[in-house]
Amino acid sequence: MFPMSLIAALWRMIVEAGDDTELRGATDLVGLDYVFTQRRLLSVDDLRAACDRCGAPLRHGQIEALHRARILLPLFRVDVRPHARRLAREAGIPLERAIGQVAVATRLGDHLAAGTLHDPRRERFVPWDRYTLPGTGRRTSVFLYSRYQLLLAPLLKVLTGRMRAHGRSLVDMRYMLKLSDGDDGVREATEKNSALVVALSALEARYLPEIPDETRLHLRAFSTS
Repeated sequence: MFPMSLIAALWRMIVEAGDDTELRGATDLVGLDYVFTQRRLLSVDDLRAACDRCGAPLRHGQIEALHRARILLPLFRVDVRPHARRLAREAGIPLERAIGQVAVATRLGDHLAAGTLHDPRRERFVPWDRYTLPGTGRRTSVFLYSRYQLLLAPLLKVLTGRMRAHGRSLVDMRYMLKLSDGDDGVREATEKNSALVVALSALEARYLPEIPDETRLHLRAFSTS
């Protein structure tokens, strides 16, 4: 995992570049020019596919358990209901269909302005099935992750082995992860990664490809070990 000295150096790069934006959290990134245009954000399905490629496969329920344990928090939660209701009304289509047509990752600024873009680090955990349109299975909130969170892949692989599963089938399987007082290292790694994600996201539009190259080397070494 990257040391705090590197994170501090990255922040100095932002300052030296003349960016005086105060970044207090993930939602503040949305106001930066060209942010997320070089490295697109990941949906839950995208995250699963990426974790598979680097040797740390995750099921949906395991990702939710990591969210509940505040180990792998989504970078953003986007509530699509207000936009979907407006689209359904204007286009004369069912709400269920409209939910699937709401642009998310490419319209973060609009969601921020509308108050539908949320930082999960500032929210209490809510079971994912509560973000569902009744009777349809359609998700009313979309979770987005950063590719830089894949730097946690070695840790995630270890933690999934500690999870307890409950359910009669893979479809209704629920996973639980309990951290103990001896898991301070896990919490520290998570906090460092959160700071690193914000720093790298702010810098990537200016400094690609050097920073992502370091990320790929780290993950390649892990996947072949």
